[in-house]
Amino acid sequence: MRLNRLTGPLIDTAIRVPDGRLFFVLARQLRQILCREVMRNALARKARLGLNGLAMWLHDYIAMHLRSAPEKRECLRTLQRSTLQWPPFYT
Repeated sequence: MRLNRLTGPLIDTAIRVPDGRLFFVLARQLRQILCREVMRNALARKARLGLNGLAMWLHDYIAMHLRSAPEKRECLRTLQRSTLQWPPFYT
């Protein structure tokens, strides 16, 4: 079943299949913009990091890039806005 009320400048087509799931076809212009963006974020994998905020932030930072550029440690620390000192084995 087509759901025209959900379509607009960002979504070309919205369809509900018999089992209740929704499928969306993004507008061509939006697809062109997003083709260079990647978000691979497995919540189960992230949950195994526990409460380590830096590890969770690094996980998300790396998962957001198709190819992560090599970053210097201090650059990552600045991006993360951390005031913590690096552990001795990283220095």
